[in-house]
Amino acid sequence: MYQDFLVEALTLLTTCEETLEGVAKYLNISKHMVELSEQTMIDYLDGNVTKSIEVDGDMVVIYADFSGTQISKKSGMIMSKVGEEVAYKVCPVMNYLTAWNFVKGLKERLETDDDATVVFVTDGGKAWLDPIQSFFPEAVHIRQFHSKNCRSLVFVHLRHDEEPYTVRFPWNTVLEMGEASKDTRRMRQRRKLKGSSSRSVESRIELSDDIIVRKGIAKHPRGRRNKDEGATVPEAMDGGEKPGRLEDLQEKKDSEDSKGDSEGSEETSEEDADRREKRNIASGTDGPSRIFKGELKEAMEIPPVRRAFSILKRVFGGHYITSNTAETLFN
Repeated sequence: MYQDFLVEALTLLTTCEETLEGVAKYLNISKHMVELSEQTMIDYLDGNVTKSIEVDGDMVVIYADFSGTQISKKSGMIMSKVGEEVAYKVCPVMNYLTAWNFVKGLKERLETDDDATVVFVTDGGKAWLDPIQSFFPEAVHIRQFHSKNCRSLVFVHLRHDEEPYTVRFPWNTVLEMGEASKDTRRMRQRRKLKGSSSRSVESRIELSDDIIVRKGIAKHPRGRRNKDEGATVPEAMDGGEKPGRLEDLQEKKDSEDSKGDSEGSEETSEEDADRREKRNIASGTDGPSRIFKGELKEAMEIPPVRRAFSILKRVFGGHYITSNTAETLFN
């Protein structure tokens, strides 16, 4: 009898996204019984983690993302696809500490060739930056931003001659550099037939397609402002097509704006960010300094850009540059 209740409670929790109280009321059992089923699942997951993850080849691509269960505040999960393997960690929230523990555990379990290039693909959350820089200092870190006023921006963090660089690309940079899957092409055609979305494209402010190169690690997609400056945050969207829900894993429809991407209330417009960056450079303050802004053709003369672009082309050729491959694992 206990086993039947545990299985039914766990099934409702994982398939219906119901709360602990809701499942207890529906099954007419104690809330503690439902909590027991959840804790049993967590113990099972933690006890069945693969001891090692072996990935062959000269490039290891790691997609990582976090999702809360909406069941209990103490339950969430970092899910990751490492090559063809799935790695995960049960944790309450996504923050610096949980990201650090996850990346550290991945470092201990990952077995690759000594000369393999490790590529991380995450959302724009700042919690990923330090752990990846610490445990995988030579890795290439691709960050896709989800918040609505910088959704089409992608940061690539990498090292060249032992120096860190950040290269900003639009998310459609390699869209024409490879052949999309049959499902992807079908969904794109369907969107063209349906026309534009209900939200007016004309009312949006398009982000610049310029490639921006900074020496150092840039954390924020569009700069920061002091709260007393009174700068406003325009809604900025890219003017291109949006990825469809049934497309290839790399083009799953954007989920709700990620809380970890950036703090929208403190972002600036691109013009304000440029002016602020120039002031910082002039005053000699610490921080990533911009060394280039312009078209891709000109940017390709810069070695870090060439390397970043070659990796983007290999991983995302024919697709948008997104972190959605990890998001689909939760489904």
